[in-house]
Amino acid sequence: MADQSGEARSATIVGTIAAAIMIAGQVGSKATRDAVFLDVFSASELPKAMLAAAVLSALTVLVVSQAMSRLGPQGLVPALFVISGFAYGGEYLLLPSAPKVAAAIVYLHVAVLGSLLVSGFWSLVSERFDPHTAKKVFGRITLGATAGGLIGGVTAERVAALFDARTMLLVLAGMNLCGALAVFLTGRGGPKYEAQAEGGAGAGLRFLSETPYLKLLGVLVALTAVMSGVLDYALKAAADEAYDSRESLMSFFAIFYTATSLITLIAQSTLNKRALARFGIGGTIALLPAMVLIGGVLGAAMTRLWTLVVVRGIESVLSNSLYRSGYELLFTPLSPERKRPTKTVIDVGFDRLGGALASGAVMLALALSPATATRAAVLVAVVAAALALVTALRLHRGYIAELAESLRLGRVKLSDSDIVDATTRKTLADTTMAIDREQLLAQIDVLRQEQGGRATLMSGSRPPDAVQEDSAAAGPDRPTTEALLAQIGELLSGDLARATAVLRPPVDRHLVGHIIPLLADASLARAARRALKQAARKVTGQLIDAMLDDQQPAAVRRRLPDIIEPCQNERAARGLFAGLDSDLAIVRERCAFALRDLTAAQPTLQPPKRQAFEAAIRALEREPQDKLTHVFVILGLALEPEPLELSLSALRSDDTNLRGTSYEYLENVLPSAVRQLLWPRLKEYGSVAPPKRKAPQRSEKQMADELRQSMASLQIDRTALGLGPKTGQ
Repeated sequence: MADQSGEARSATIVGTIAAAIMIAGQVGSKATRDAVFLDVFSASELPKAMLAAAVLSALTVLVVSQAMSRLGPQGLVPALFVISGFAYGGEYLLLPSAPKVAAAIVYLHVAVLGSLLVSGFWSLVSERFDPHTAKKVFGRITLGATAGGLIGGVTAERVAALFDARTMLLVLAGMNLCGALAVFLTGRGGPKYEAQAEGGAGAGLRFLSETPYLKLLGVLVALTAVMSGVLDYALKAAADEAYDSRESLMSFFAIFYTATSLITLIAQSTLNKRALARFGIGGTIALLPAMVLIGGVLGAAMTRLWTLVVVRGIESVLSNSLYRSGYELLFTPLSPERKRPTKTVIDVGFDRLGGALASGAVMLALALSPATATRAAVLVAVVAAALALVTALRLHRGYIAELAESLRLGRVKLSDSDIVDATTRKTLADTTMAIDREQLLAQIDVLRQEQGGRATLMSGSRPPDAVQEDSAAAGPDRPTTEALLAQIGELLSGDLARATAVLRPPVDRHLVGHIIPLLADASLARAARRALKQAARKVTGQLIDAMLDDQQPAAVRRRLPDIIEPCQNERAARGLFAGLDSDLAIVRERCAFALRDLTAAQPTLQPPKRQAFEAAIRALEREPQDKLTHVFVILGLALEPEPLELSLSALRSDDTNLRGTSYEYLENVLPSAVRQLLWPRLKEYGSVAPPKRKAPQRSEKQMADELRQSMASLQIDRTALGLGPKTGQ
């Protein structure tokens, strides 16, 4: 769908409000549920309630999945909010007369409908916006959801302090009814939903059985649910021992949920994008089980309320920030037809399966040794965390393969500017960046068919040895089409070992167009650079074209100057000089340093002085203040580099005489057009204004010699000056 900007903006605002209301209700409902339940039941009854919630959730998922396929999230999710709101009202009325029945209903209500509302809301948001817009608004809506958690915790604590836990049920009823309206308005204006002929949990289970990636995803959700469930029990059991009234319990849980929501908000706003960009989806998700594994060891060694608060808090913060951001992106490769039924099954069904396993583990621990049940629960969390860590790392490869396939089949369309994580950026580079992979695969099929057709024709009209002679005639410099296609397939396989094997020099020059995009892949960049350097002299023009192509990703373009520089021919020099005017600052900088190294090795390839000065003028007009070193490197293409480097060092020194000599040297060797732009920059840079010229005027050689002599005792760090090698990075 092509969102109109005004409609998309309005939907984003309303969606953010809806997310805040939803999560505020979730946090408030958890605090209320825990307080009401533990007020009338002992902590030993929690596993039974967890098991009952898991069974009821499994049955509910069957119904909700079918309804989701028929009505779509726009038609179903607001209705679920309304049902939840009226249920809270009924529980408010029932609590005084039948506290145990009401407490059990509240527990099951929150456990079953809570996760369905969250899963359904995110399904609605993902379908309301087109993929391009969704990538931009998801962060804002998620931030609103996190802020809602903070609001919900504060509200629950204040209501418990000023009124009682029962009153909070009325507040939750109002939140859910307001949430229904906000969710309805969010979905309004989205694409018209068409009911699926086949859908529901049956279709979701079928997709799961057919797709190993989805099975792994389900296993991950189940394991994280086991972690959450047993840690939740451990914390509640410890709190039940420490507090004896409904209101004190509610205040404790409200403060706990408020604190975790606040920390989650900070993590969402400061760490999410950085983690996704640095570690990718798999690495970001793996942080949750890794930290629970470490914290769980502490909690098992010292089973105290404060240690359990720390471990459960770590799990809650990470699961609602870094883990949630990565987890939602795991559904990117799925088409809506596959996402609707499978997401509900995985989000709720596998989550409740994990909850059932957690309750079973706790019930077994209580049966064997009630006194050590809390410590045993923490140990179960440690084991589940270790298994989840392994699963999360395995999901990394599955996500890449699934996303690559969806890109090839046109199920999803992504652009480089839409991507927030390193894994998706890598996969997009592997499948769509430099060439149209869909077209490539079609060409491969055609070529294979042609190859097979020729082989059939030959076998019918020529002897087999004639066919073998044709293959041999290709020779080492002209490999057969089938051999090239096989190597291309290895490069696109997503398998690190197979791709690396093809990249071992020497590589065929016909593969260069398929190797260049691999420079964007951190795991293959070194091997790709080595392979391209070996073939660079034969494909210099192709490398230059890719470096100057603004459609190529920055990760590819910034690595190419280092590969082009060793060619040390006229074409390489011209290409690097053209790169001084690239649209990317990092490419301009790398080209300047590469051209400096090239001309140092081959002085005859230096550009004309006039052109070098003009390039320096353009750099002064364009580059920011901190790129002054870049300008001096370009000036070194027209002037002697060493005195320029000494001048730059002198300008940064505290010695007035050195700075004066430096200014005098630059004033004499630089054209007036360069000086007019450079002097203000040097003043901003912190140097004194250039002194008036003294008579008699010295020669360029005399001033350069004075700079050398004056600075002979100084240890000049060229890297600190920014003049060290820039290539090879």
